[in-house]
Order: sequence, then C-alpha cells, then structure tokens
Amino acid sequence: MSAAPQLDAIDVSNDITWKADATTINDEGARRVTLPSAVTTINLGALPINADLTAIERLKDGRWIFTLDTFVDLGDGLTAGPEDIVAWNGSNFAIFLDGSTTGVPAGTMIDAAAQVQTGEAAQTILSFDVPTALPGGLTIDDEDLVAWTGTNWSIYFDGSANGIPATLDIDGFDLDSPGGTLYFSFDTSGKIAAVNFDDEDIVAFDGISWSLAYDASANLDPTFVAGDLDAFSIYTALIFRDGFESGLTLQ
Repeated sequence: MSAAPQLDAIDVSNDITWKADATTINDEGARRVTLPSAVTTINLGALPINADLTAIERLKDGRWIFTLDTFVDLGDGLTAGPEDIVAWNGSNFAIFLDGSTTGVPAGTMIDAAAQVQTGEAAQTILSFDVPTALPGGLTIDDEDLVAWTGTNWSIYFDGSANGIPATLDIDGFDLDSPGGTLYFSFDTSGKIAAVNFDDEDIVAFDGISWSLAYDASANLDPTFVAGDLDAFSIYTALIFRDGFESGLTLQ
C-alpha cells in the first residue's frame, strides 16, 4: 500500500458544542471542513438536541447515514437506538441498519460506521463502544472493526494486531479506497507506534505504518479541540467521493 493520501476535506462532528466562524454547532450537528479550516453546513434534518452524533457517511445515492448515542424519536412513528444506523434523504428519516435484528446486543452503541463497496457487494463497517459478542461466535473489542454484509458478520480490522492499544476505543472511521488507507479517530489521546495524537485528531494507517492525517488543534477553533472528534468521513485527492468505498478486508 502507498502512503496516506492528502486529505482535501472532512465531515466532522464533536461530542460537545463548538464554534466555527462565530456559529455554534451542537453535538448532534456536523460540518464539512475544506482543509485546512473552511467550514460549511451539512443538513442532517432536525435531530433531537439530547442526542450526540457518533458516526456519519454519505452514500452513493446522496443519502446521509449516521448514528446517535441514545434512543431518539425521529417523528412519524420512527425511533432509533444507539445500535441502529439512520438514513436521511434530505426530507425523511429511515432505519438503514436495525442493530437489534442483526444481533447487536441491547445497550451496545455503534460509535464508528462506513460503507464499503467491493464489486457488486456492499458492506457496512462498524465499531462498537464496548467489547461485543455477535452472531456466529464472533467477539470483538472496541478497537476492532467488523463488517456486516446484510446476512452475516465478520472481522474487518483487528486493531490490536495492527498496533492499536487496548486502552483506545475507535470512535470514528473511514477508508480511502484507491490507496487502501484507513482513517481513525479515538476516544482519548494516545500513541500508536511513534505517532502521538489527541482525541480531536485523525490518524491514518496504510497497512504498514501509522501517521497523523489531521491535526485539529492546528486548524480548528479551540472549542472544537476541547472536545472529542467522535464522527467523521473523509475526502481525498484520490477519490471522487460517492459515498461507497472499495477495499480489501484487512486483519
């Protein structure tokens, strides 16, 4: 694999209220940052103020998918829990992935999600906030990624085998498909290999080495740096972002 490609833009959300260009963004909101620091609005509909956005991705058909940290009423009889992925088409909400029907244990929160396209097959890549037992005898830790094919679960990325300390929890993930680089954020500051990072930063893994992909403290408002980057998706010069990513399973 090649070195991590240059990031052009990132869609971000924080676990606390932050400011950009004198605008206050709540933890259920997201913004696009065209690097290094130009911030524009993302429309995810009217989300409850008691919820925190914990993952975000835009699909090929233009829909946004995202997760929230608590049970919410989205209107029109639709409710979602922290184990579900919600879709927003610009007008209406829908359940994209129902965690309870796919075997995600009650009380488990999805805290990172992305969509991967390999040929004609799509996989949803997830991480959870706690060690989790899934159908098929699969048990994963919070530093791992799993893939849901629509019918079964499998390990997608073994965090500890690739240098992530067990003390860290993946709370954001995305993939640059042409280069195969994986991008992560974590729930706390830490160090992987020789790379130091804070919980508002994004780090990259190219299959061989780790690097700091985005230093938020150098580019965003101090109110963002005070919190945790807990949801993001990436745009690079190697891809014309269509929401689906192609890639190989990395373990």
